[in-house]
Amino acid sequence: MSHETGPVVVYSGRFIACKAIDVLLTAWQTIASAYPGARLVLLGGGPLLEEMKVLAGQLGIGQSVLFAGHVSNVADYLRAADLFVLPSLQEGMPNTLLEAMACGLPVVATRIGGVVDIVRDGENGLLVGPGDPAGMSVAIGRLLQDPVLAQRISSSALETIKDSYRLDSIVLRYIDLLGTLSS
Repeated sequence: MSHETGPVVVYSGRFIACKAIDVLLTAWQTIASAYPGARLVLLGGGPLLEEMKVLAGQLGIGQSVLFAGHVSNVADYLRAADLFVLPSLQEGMPNTLLEAMACGLPVVATRIGGVVDIVRDGENGLLVGPGDPAGMSVAIGRLLQDPVLAQRISSSALETIKDSYRLDSIVLRYIDLLGTLSS
């Protein structure tokens, strides 16, 4: 579960306060020291991008964090990663989480809003409390050091997407809903 240098963890989303990238960077401090070759790849941009780059430097993790900016090929980054992380404080239905799971990535996400409708803790992902860098680093570490658990969660994540989020299954649910509304 690692590359030439070590495991790759990816985040994809906006750099805004509710995404809690500062929490992820703080958690990464622990991961970077435990896994010297590990890389955190941050995809996206936004008003807090520069502030997060400064924070990474202040935390002494700048060498292990790649700020990739906006990319058009997010799926390529997801497929090249070992783990996806979503540290948000609030979310509706996070498309980035669905995309990561569709790529068969094990996920660590916060126990909030729409995330708990998708992720079942310990089954198809690991959930941590929002704003908890220690909990996040423990969850990331669990998946990095236990390839069997990571593979089981990865397979379950992919099954979740196939069973519940494929276009045909969504269309069938809408047809059922419209049928109940018109009767």
